[in-house]
Amino acid sequence: MPDDAKRTIAHDPAVQALVRYKAHKYRLRAGLRVEDEKDVAQALFAGHLERFAGLDQDRKHALGFVTQVLNQVAANLHRECHAAKRDDRGTASLSTAVPTPEGTTPLANALRREDLEARTGASQRSAAEVADLRADVAVILDRLPADLRDLAERLMHDSESAVARDTGVARSTLQSRRQRLREVFERENLGEYL
Repeated sequence: MPDDAKRTIAHDPAVQALVRYKAHKYRLRAGLRVEDEKDVAQALFAGHLERFAGLDQDRKHALGFVTQVLNQVAANLHRECHAAKRDDRGTASLSTAVPTPEGTTPLANALRREDLEARTGASQRSAAEVADLRADVAVILDRLPADLRDLAERLMHDSESAVARDTGVARSTLQSRRQRLREVFERENLGEYL
């Protein structure tokens, strides 16, 4: 873009007012301080000038174009601001080797069970709980009619779509059978394991 066109845009009072308005709006939305508003306005204006090369100066709707450009620049500024806040220096992989009195071990093995569950968001059961759950599920499976038992065993390792395709049964029929399965497990207080 020629320098004289940039100067024309820079001195256009409507564009300057729009930049100030968008900066104020962005500052409020992002929770920034009042002192930051001028910096935001400067960043918006700089981004606006970079993208303004495609505008025909004689266009009737130049202010609409400027508004769209400022909205895009503000969105990018917001994204960059949040990306800069991500800091993973204090985060380590659970497979990272950590020193222990016996040597080194993966971090996942060195953490207490509660800490590992908090970090992964998964609740792990003890070996005794898993054995009890398996026994309870086996008892329920033995009591199921053949069609529901077959469905339950297939759903343990296949998706509903794959089961429907393999058995040639409509998905709607499988869904109603799965609902019957769910009711059986819920009656036995095992509904959360489905």
